[in-house]
Amino acid sequence: MTASKAESSRSDFRSAPAGLLRRVLSVATGRAVVDNAGLAAVLLGLALLPPPFGTAQVLLALGAFLLARRGLTPSASAPGSSVLPVVPDTVPRAAEPDAGAMAERLEDLQDLRWELSASEARYRELIEAQDDVIIQHDDEGRIAFANAAFLRTFAAADGLSPGRADRDRRLSGTLAPAIAAAAAAGQCLELATGAGMRRFAWRRYVLPPAADGTPRYESIGRDVTAEHAAAIELERARVASEAANRAKSRFLATMSHEIRTPMNGILGMTHLLADTNLSAEQATYTDAIDHSARTLLALIDEILDFSKIEAGKLVLEAAPFDIAATIRSCTELMARRAHDKGLDLAWRVAPDVPSIVIGDETRCRQIVLNLLSNAIKFTDTGGVSVTLAVRPQQAGDTAGVARLVLSVRDTGIGLAPEAQSLVFAEFEQADGSDRRRHGGTGLGLAITSRVVRAMQGEIAVDSRLGEGATFSVTLPLCLPQRAIAAPGSRARAELAAALRRAPPRVLVVAEAGIERDGLVATLADHGIWSAASTWQAAFAAVEDARAAGQDFDRLIVRASVAPLADDVARAGELLRCAASGPLRRGCLGLVIAGPHERRRIEEFKRAGFAGYLLRPLRPESLLAQLSAPGSPTEMPGASEAPARQSVSSAEASSHDQPARSSAATVSRVLLVEDNPVNRLLAERVLAKAGIATTTAACGEDALAAMTSARRGSAPMPDAILMDICMPGLDGVETAARIRTLFEDGRCPPIIALTAHAFPEDRERYLASGLDGYLAKPFEPAALIAVLADALGRRVPGAAA
Repeated sequence: MTASKAESSRSDFRSAPAGLLRRVLSVATGRAVVDNAGLAAVLLGLALLPPPFGTAQVLLALGAFLLARRGLTPSASAPGSSVLPVVPDTVPRAAEPDAGAMAERLEDLQDLRWELSASEARYRELIEAQDDVIIQHDDEGRIAFANAAFLRTFAAADGLSPGRADRDRRLSGTLAPAIAAAAAAGQCLELATGAGMRRFAWRRYVLPPAADGTPRYESIGRDVTAEHAAAIELERARVASEAANRAKSRFLATMSHEIRTPMNGILGMTHLLADTNLSAEQATYTDAIDHSARTLLALIDEILDFSKIEAGKLVLEAAPFDIAATIRSCTELMARRAHDKGLDLAWRVAPDVPSIVIGDETRCRQIVLNLLSNAIKFTDTGGVSVTLAVRPQQAGDTAGVARLVLSVRDTGIGLAPEAQSLVFAEFEQADGSDRRRHGGTGLGLAITSRVVRAMQGEIAVDSRLGEGATFSVTLPLCLPQRAIAAPGSRARAELAAALRRAPPRVLVVAEAGIERDGLVATLADHGIWSAASTWQAAFAAVEDARAAGQDFDRLIVRASVAPLADDVARAGELLRCAASGPLRRGCLGLVIAGPHERRRIEEFKRAGFAGYLLRPLRPESLLAQLSAPGSPTEMPGASEAPARQSVSSAEASSHDQPARSSAATVSRVLLVEDNPVNRLLAERVLAKAGIATTTAACGEDALAAMTSARRGSAPMPDAILMDICMPGLDGVETAARIRTLFEDGRCPPIIALTAHAFPEDRERYLASGLDGYLAKPFEPAALIAVLADALGRRVPGAAA
């Protein structure tokens, strides 16, 4: 029985005597007149009743009888006499009670007495059945009652005897005040028992006072020894878990640094080797080394990222960023991998997508890269498309929050229904057999799912086996309180407005596929009408348009659109056919080329084409070429992707930096690097860019070199590339000491060049005062770009 039920039973028991007394008085006063013989019989019966009826109860009953008698007259006895008054003879005899009625009332009293005894017995049984220890006591510790559990528990410690009442027995020693104090405060107390030291949680209840007015209490103690031990063990486990997480985080940081340092040397030296005169066989081996090293680096990045998320170290940032630029840079980063497999790669951002949103750009980039990498990996023919749109407002959506839907669609192997439920699980792949064609850890989508959930988003997959898959991610991203224009958005808006004033009619000649569909959708987003055709149907499409009086005035073709050897000549013939309509409006020809097809651009130029676009297409480059025809030249922003690219999220941010010439702004660099291989690599990369290098193998050497430069005894570098982990002075401390040499604030920019590649590492180093950050392993183009950026902020008039 619970404590509340036991308390209810105790209350019923304590209230029973009062109710019984009321019923006794009701029976006793049922008639107003009794004779002396009846009164004597009543009093004698009450006196003979067993407990709980005592002298006090008999006197109360007697008084009730006397007060209830009708015709009550003052006694003639002397004052203080105990003789009962006599009923006058004038009272009618008919009012006297008969013996049968009195016997009936005595029987009712006996029934009530048995009912009271049964109630007390039930109460005793309930109390004795409790596992909690229960005592009733006064302020001084005298026990009025102790249940069996109390006697069993404290018999050996207190000399109590189980099986007897122990009424008015004091608790020995300090047990009484200790229990009383703990019960009054509702606290726990450790006490000696027959089973050793046990911990009890005490609660006290106030009982009606005793007949002499002494306060009475009931104290209930529950043995919480096991719970207390479990709580202590749980706290120890929590402390140990936190310590293990800290150790795991340190291990991850150390492993990331130690792995990336030699990987930087492998990839960098492979790149330098590829730029030398190699035979065809040597070039093949070099490419294999490069590919294997990058695959290993990607796997390591996945494992480290997943371990970091498992350790609860995923911290989300909230800052404004251009979401369209993020999608573009990720697509361009993965373009080479897709094109090497012969896949189309297209991306599209819907016109209603906000240009600037608030969120964690690094994590958004990670989501896009992981989904793109997965799609390219499992696609052998066709292509991959990335689409960003806004989900329509729904009931319950928060104001000021845009729910953006990112969709990555591929034409790959697809997923069976049973595989779709496992695809986001850790270390799972759609094909887990030994015969699987695609390797990997099975962590990419698991990491993506974890990141999406951390951003309060949703991720889902829609796929059929053999028909490709579409992964959809919905992310709630906040909008800035006031509109912020993304870089280049004004120029794009002006180009789009100019095209809407004089919209061109465009014919897109390319094989049906994702890239062609993406191009047509991008044109439609900007209000440009277009028609798509294969090479075989292209001449017919031109003739049909001419017959309808709607000649095409723009022709866009793929560089490899024609399967014939004379494809360039036939493309020129198609262009001349489109330009020879009766309206004589002319037709501008544009060619789409991949990085490996740039040599063919000159051939298309000789065939009459006026401009070209690099894959994957950028909308701003497309609009610029359509609105401003000219000589075949690459428009701003359409630069070729670096020849060798990594897919790690840490490096991705460096590849989408605008490339600026460093030779005009940087002539000398102080390179601080303790690893001789990485020092040699950076020296060679800088030398190829025409930049002189002064090297230092530790922080102390760097400080000495800058001290000499400050005094004028050595040339002052334009920038400093600073490794972070070095013996003696680390990079952050070395940078701080170098800055103290320049009280005028004209210290050269100091850039962290480190193998610590986690996003929080970048934020920490920039917050410590460093001017730039580049993670190892790095691309040569990324190193030059970060130098130009860091120095450009200090050149008057340079773009920030």
